[in-house]
Amino acid sequence: MKVAKSAGTIFRVLLSVGLVMLGYLFIDLDIKEIWGLLSQLDPKWALTAVALLTMQLLLTSFRWYLINKSLEIPTTLKTCLRLMFVGQFFNQCLPTSIGGDGVKIGVMCKVGMIPLQTSVLSVLTDRIVGLLVLILVACTSWLVFVNIWPTPILQEGTISIILVCCTLVPFITIFLIFPRIAHILKEKDSYARIRALASASNTLAMDFKVSINIFWLSAAVQVLIALSIYCGSRALNVDLPLLALLLIPLIIFVASVPFSFAGWGLREGAMITGLAILGVSANEAISISILHGVAQLLIGLPGAYIAVTQIGANFGPSAHYK
Repeated sequence: MKVAKSAGTIFRVLLSVGLVMLGYLFIDLDIKEIWGLLSQLDPKWALTAVALLTMQLLLTSFRWYLINKSLEIPTTLKTCLRLMFVGQFFNQCLPTSIGGDGVKIGVMCKVGMIPLQTSVLSVLTDRIVGLLVLILVACTSWLVFVNIWPTPILQEGTISIILVCCTLVPFITIFLIFPRIAHILKEKDSYARIRALASASNTLAMDFKVSINIFWLSAAVQVLIALSIYCGSRALNVDLPLLALLLIPLIIFVASVPFSFAGWGLREGAMITGLAILGVSANEAISISILHGVAQLLIGLPGAYIAVTQIGANFGPSAHYK
């Protein structure tokens, strides 16, 4: 009862934060221009953007499969693929941009008969790996961008942004997520979870071939997301410079912070601020962000179908976990 009440409170707070952010952003925007951009969508470029997002989801599924295989967690590639689509759908429907992770853990535990701690370890390790590579890509692309597009403001802010990316935001994210994990696992030894994560990290690091594959898969995921957003801008007939590809990872990183509902509001603010450096208007930037958000929801729709019709007792090899 208390958990349900707490979840309801979090839902309302994050939804309110997202709505307030969007409302604030829309105060000085031209709604008619935004609607005009969205209504004149080029279907070919839009479908390309959706296809690229789907490809990154497939690569993310394969990365998760490799992580599970390295940690000796018996999930098939098909299972990882199905759960990744399910998680994608619920990421768009639940508070924060990581609500789908909780659903994946629940399905692995209740349906796949995988112990709760192991399920949490699997999903959390994949999430942390993706976050660390995103930080690396965002910092690297920002440094390249500053050297190509040098201005005093950007140069002075480079060190600060890198420090924030590498320290503050990850700690905030862990602060928000870790208490929930502790509550779920209900372990007396509070350091057991840290040791489990450390052990999982050591296992991945010791397997050099798997580590390299996971790294390049994670980097490819960020490239595909950036290309998808670029194609979305072309679908809206927005003249987005190719240099924007170097800014998008940092924008995606900011949008991934679990402070709003499915990233709405936070992503739009980051998109407006980031693309303004390249002379993209606020109306155009928020249109690109809205289209990206809709595309994220569209690629998650198969996950809704899977959740309703296909997730049952037959869950593959993991159903016989011992």
